[in-house]
Amino acid sequence: SPRERARKWARRHPRLISPTTHGAAAAVLIVGLIAGYTHRQRRFGPIEAAHALRRLADEHEEARVLLLDPAADPARRAEGIALCRQALGRFGVLGSPRWERSPLVRDLADEGRAELRAQVGALLWLWARTLARQADDLEPARRAGFVRDALKWNALAAACYPAGAVPRAFWAQRRTLARRIGDEAEAERARAEALKAPIRSARDYVLLALDDPDEAVAAGALSALAEASRRSPRDFAIWMDLGQCHARQGRLGEAEDCFTVALVLRPESPWPYFHRGRVALERRQFEPAGLDFDQVLRLRPGLASAFLNRALARLGRGDAAGAVEDLSTALDRGAAETRVYFIRAEARARSGDPSGAERDRAEGLRRAPLDPESWVARGLARLPGDPAGALADFDAALQLDPRSRPALQNKAAVLAERLGRPEEAIAALDRAILLFPESVPARVGRGVLLARLGRRDAARRDAEEARRRDSSGDTTYRVACIYALIARDEPADRAPAMRLLAAALGREAAWVEVARTDPDLDALRHRADFENLLRAFVIPPVPSGSSNQGAVPVTAPGFEG
Repeated sequence: SPRERARKWARRHPRLISPTTHGAAAAVLIVGLIAGYTHRQRRFGPIEAAHALRRLADEHEEARVLLLDPAADPARRAEGIALCRQALGRFGVLGSPRWERSPLVRDLADEGRAELRAQVGALLWLWARTLARQADDLEPARRAGFVRDALKWNALAAACYPAGAVPRAFWAQRRTLARRIGDEAEAERARAEALKAPIRSARDYVLLALDDPDEAVAAGALSALAEASRRSPRDFAIWMDLGQCHARQGRLGEAEDCFTVALVLRPESPWPYFHRGRVALERRQFEPAGLDFDQVLRLRPGLASAFLNRALARLGRGDAAGAVEDLSTALDRGAAETRVYFIRAEARARSGDPSGAERDRAEGLRRAPLDPESWVARGLARLPGDPAGALADFDAALQLDPRSRPALQNKAAVLAERLGRPEEAIAALDRAILLFPESVPARVGRGVLLARLGRRDAARRDAEEARRRDSSGDTTYRVACIYALIARDEPADRAPAMRLLAAALGREAAWVEVARTDPDLDALRHRADFENLLRAFVIPPVPSGSSNQGAVPVTAPGFEG
């Protein structure tokens, strides 16, 4: 039998089965395995390391979307923290202070290692920021523990940089955290370090802007990011940051271009599509916005915020039933924004379901908003019967986000049109234009109010600047109203007012019905050519906008849904 032959073979060859021979064979095997592993590591290690770095960039971007969510939804926050832990754990950051010696890090090129340290530091800083904000919602006994954990992650983030190169935002964060646990000595040391730390890179501006939004309008932020994009044209994170910086300042065309570059660099990431879709929504380009959110949901099928935004795109295209379906899915997937109910109420009303619309509206009013956009939505819902309550809601949105353009725009509109406080409305629009110099609605809205108050020169400047930036029918109509208002004291302005009104109706004839009763055009009504102009156009329905817009003259600063 084979067993008997094996025993006989062993008796005839005793040396080949001795322990020494076994040890030598094992040693040869181990050496072979090590050589094979080393060869594989040399061949595939850099590829795996580069892939891990790209994956970290995607996870960092996703964590930012989750953890910077103004709604502070606990489920999204928990998901974001879990994502931070997963991303950092892949490189061993949380398990050992010697994590940079791991093969996954060593196999990166020098430039890749520098990028990794920056990404890890920013992710730890973001985690610390989230813990600090979680502490705000806790009783004092538990609060200190969260703040100490945040300090631990802050210190680990600072350790990613050489001495003297720690970003200013890290020291600013440490100062705030140290003060919260009563460590004034550490807080003062961090303050001194923050004052010494120059802003060295584009990411320094981005980090500062997260906690101090006004930093985003500093002249250096955009120029630093633009220079970084020229030096590192294949850096996905830089293009994402540059796009968001443009978007926050209202430069929507430039923001769209940056997100397009980012998705070309990383087509497997959903976040360039997500942010580009948001930009398209703000530009009222509903078809491309819907296509972008289709891509987001292909890459991240369960993302509630993508369903919400795609619903807005569908509603803008007139697909009310599709919007209802997406909004219901968003709620099923955990959407925390109360504005979902107000948007679904609008969609149900348009799709012929008034009872469902009323239920959604009541539910939206019953729930306390958690994010700025939901405060704005509730303000618009309250506006018809409670303008003072609507103003309070817009102010609540600005408490959460002082840069909320819809909140500023709607605050100006309700002050001017419903509460008779035009000077305060102009002040709100001054703030909007300071933050968003490219915002045409804010500028043309301010021009209307200035013209009503008889400030002709300032109104004319706003009219010309708005017209230079945007020649759409909406803007042209409003500029025509500015000229009609100043024509009360300056008859020579009636002719340009008529030319602009004709141009506006030629682009969007739907304004003709509004023009029939718009008091801002009263200076033109006695002219025969005014009535002839209105008769020249077919009268379609009034332009659609917010469901609360009906009684508001469209030449007001403009309510934004």
